[in-house]
Amino acid sequence: MPLSHKNVLSGKWQEFSLAQQLGNIGSEYMRFFSAYKIDDKKSAENSSDRFLELLDATIQDKRWEGRLKEFLRLREVFCSISFDNNIYGTKPEILEQYFLPFAIMARK
Repeated sequence: MPLSHKNVLSGKWQEFSLAQQLGNIGSEYMRFFSAYKIDDKKSAENSSDRFLELLDATIQDKRWEGRLKEFLRLREVFCSISFDNNIYGTKPEILEQYFLPFAIMARK
């Protein structure tokens, strides 16, 4: 999967605050969730790839090592929803609620 986000490609991702990173990841999640709800598999797959690209870049950001467990769990839950027929039974709206405060902080 080739990288699709310019900020990740240019290395600027590591300059973003945590709120900015998670706000951007949350935007991709919302794109995924919108496509998921209407069963638009191609759009959901594209958003899923971009979501994982950004989340993986955040996981690799050394500034957030103390949150590694949280981010890895987030990745696991997202993959369950996206690829594994939601084996944990997580309501997709829960992740929407997780990302919203970060998006609000990033806009301030």
